[in-house]
Amino acid sequence: MDNKFSQAVVGGLVATVVMTIFVMLAAMFGMPELKPPMMLSSLLDSSVLVGWIMHFVIGIIFALLYAYVFLALLTRIGNDLARGIIYGIITFLISFLVMYLMGSMAENMPTIEGNPTFIMIARIVAHVVFGVVIALFVKPVPERTLE
Repeated sequence: MDNKFSQAVVGGLVATVVMTIFVMLAAMFGMPELKPPMMLSSLLDSSVLVGWIMHFVIGIIFALLYAYVFLALLTRIGNDLARGIIYGIITFLISFLVMYLMGSMAENMPTIEGNPTFIMIARIVAHVVFGVVIALFVKPVPERTLE
């Protein structure tokens, strides 16, 4: 198992935990209550446990995508924070598109209560938090120079 893979798996798990805690704390301070595991379980017509498992599996998949696809595209950005913010926005866009498509096919698509603008802001910020944590865990491989 290579170091990048390990960084991505651990980073995906940690980033998903941090994002989930952030979402829970944000709800306590008046932001819309986002419940990704519950939304996933509803979409999959399964138990909440399956929703939690899928939530973490998706986090690991996004971390692996960062490590093996997007990191190479973002290497010109030399700052982990900036790379993480950009990747967080990318993960938001991907998840928004997937949830929209799944929601249009599902009869039991759960809804989030609250102002749609605040819901969108909360989702973007949550994904940016996720992306930053991933960028802190998964480091670019330094280029080798011939001397």
